[in-house]
Amino acid sequence: MTPSVWHRSRRSAGSLVLLIAGLVLSASSAAHADCSLTRVGITPLSDSGALAYRGFPGGLYPGGFSTPPPEQLARAIARAGEIEPLDANGTPSAGGQIVLISVGMSNTRSAFNGFIDRWEVDPARNPRLLVVNGAQDTQTAADWMSESAPTWSVLDDRIQTAGGTPQQVQIAWIKLTDDFPAANGEFPAHAQLLQSRIESVARSVLARYPNLKIAWFSSRTRAYTDVTNALSPEPYAFESGFAVRWMIEKQLAGDASLNADPARGAVVAPLLLWGPYLWIDGTTARSDGLEWLCNDLVSVDFIHPSNNGVAKVGAQLYAFFKSDPAAAPWSLDPVAVGSRPTCSVSANPASGDAPLAVSLQANAADADGSVVEWAWSFGDGTGSLAAAPSKTFPAEDDYPIHLTVTDDDGDTGACEAVIQVPEAASWIGGLAALAAAGGAIVLRRAAQVERR
Repeated sequence: MTPSVWHRSRRSAGSLVLLIAGLVLSASSAAHADCSLTRVGITPLSDSGALAYRGFPGGLYPGGFSTPPPEQLARAIARAGEIEPLDANGTPSAGGQIVLISVGMSNTRSAFNGFIDRWEVDPARNPRLLVVNGAQDTQTAADWMSESAPTWSVLDDRIQTAGGTPQQVQIAWIKLTDDFPAANGEFPAHAQLLQSRIESVARSVLARYPNLKIAWFSSRTRAYTDVTNALSPEPYAFESGFAVRWMIEKQLAGDASLNADPARGAVVAPLLLWGPYLWIDGTTARSDGLEWLCNDLVSVDFIHPSNNGVAKVGAQLYAFFKSDPAAAPWSLDPVAVGSRPTCSVSANPASGDAPLAVSLQANAADADGSVVEWAWSFGDGTGSLAAAPSKTFPAEDDYPIHLTVTDDDGDTGACEAVIQVPEAASWIGGLAALAAAGGAIVLRRAAQVERR
């Protein structure tokens, strides 16, 4: 088979100068940024459940859930089944390519290179998958809004240099933010502005790449600075995640300006979903056990990822694209079923009240080799590459667990399980506490009934 082509984005001299200038400005205004900011006391959106943040409900999706609504997940899986190699003109062809792009700024570029570092040496990857890092230094959300913006022309050039065409682009990973968000007002104002900008990006990416099926969005990583006028300080970096949440919620509500369903009228955006959720409150471990340490960032500004941070985010992307049910069908080499390793998932316990701490175990067997890799997605924007990960399921929901195992020949097998976290007995008391605190009340009970 034709080997995949991998394209890394590199800094141009001009963008490097701009980046350094931005870093110097950030550093000069962030004299109090340091490694002592180990926690800011905020629960990650993926772990927040019904808890409100400044009057706005948490969770990655409506109703305080961090798993996609079943109908949205079904649409994503159906679209994944439509993704196939295309020729240069976008016509299905067994000898064609599937192009995955990234869109974003310098943090996105670094993180996606971390993903490519793992993906390009993976024997299980689909040889028809062409991965192109389109993220560009200093090019934040406003620089991608218009479909005629220069950023898209740069991305087109990178696609063509890598051996692809815009007509072959079918998947996008997008991570965007605004620099110096404090200038755009306190929460929710700055997040609402970012929301409007990434909605424009969602429309523009489909206009530029008409065969695009799915766009996964991710949040900003945690900063180790809370200096207000820094490049991307806390809590602004955390709060930017609401822009993605609100945009996706808007599409789920059927808003015509983000319509992805031809049965509902003109299609103006791809299907929008959360990819990996990246924000972690420093040394306060997230529900998947991950921490975001000071040495995961460069000491120039305590915002941009170091080599450690690049590897950590790259691993999250890698686990996601190998195991998510809407990604694995096109990302992995379609080998014969009989040669795949078999697997099953053991969970102890498999159900219980929130927060539910679960020990997961991959039971894998391979007749002609040995299993060498395990890629998990936990259904809520988190995942793992451990053989036996531990995960706390923080809120009431049914969590779909997906596992892809890879053997030493590059063959893969997949299995799944569901972790059930039923409505807790303290639900009414929790609502009363939220109401007393002045927080927004999320009617999870009604949402759960509708989702199920």
